[in-house]
Amino acid sequence: MPGFVPATVPRSRPFDPSIVVERDIRTPDGAFIAVTGTLFNPLERMALSRDLPFVNRRRGAEVAWALAHACLIYLMITRGEEYVEQDMEIYEQRRLNRTFAHLDRRAKQLGYQLVQIAENDREQAVAKSAA
Repeated sequence: MPGFVPATVPRSRPFDPSIVVERDIRTPDGAFIAVTGTLFNPLERMALSRDLPFVNRRRGAEVAWALAHACLIYLMITRGEEYVEQDMEIYEQRRLNRTFAHLDRRAKQLGYQLVQIAENDREQAVAKSAA
């Protein structure tokens, strides 16, 4: 979008996430959280524990960053893993390991076996397929 450039310095702005409730919001046991037609600000019930980053979906690098961090958060929630600051190389290697493990399980389900090939064999195979 014209006029929008990546931020060069951190900054914050006030934000009001209030909405007008379109239909009753209830807890699983039926208690009301908000009634239809009321102005509801979720931050009045629960504070944010961290800053919210905003990402421009048209910038690939920003989207990649957001997806990498979303995966980390997903693993924290689903597997109970603690967040430990790590560099992108470590994260990427773990992501590749999970991908390979998934491919290996899927191959076995289909009656195949994955075999790792040496780097020079891979280069030769790529060169053959390109010819």
